[in-house]
Amino acid sequence: MGDLLLADSSGFGRSASSIMAGPTLGKIDDIFKIYSAGIRGGGSKRQAAMTVVNSIPFNKLFYTRAALDQLILLQMQEELNPGYLRRVERNAEKTYGQKPLFK
Repeated sequence: MGDLLLADSSGFGRSASSIMAGPTLGKIDDIFKIYSAGIRGGGSKRQAAMTVVNSIPFNKLFYTRAALDQLILLQMQEELNPGYLRRVERNAEKTYGQKPLFK
């Protein structure tokens, strides 16, 4: 508790108010950060998209995250960063000797 009260933020980069508000209301802090960065011209589409993705219920379960990745997130990453899928597949093949199961 002392670390929370005396530190500027937690070890996870969250403010004390967002920690005390809990996971649902703590997302408001993320939304304000994206909004203020967008006004200053420094906001990124990826940051906004990942905030939305992290707000989806049950996205941390391994089987729901795998389905979400295959159905939505990989295509979204490709739109935000062209060539993303090709680089990930090439890296997996080079590092682990794995080829993609689905194309």
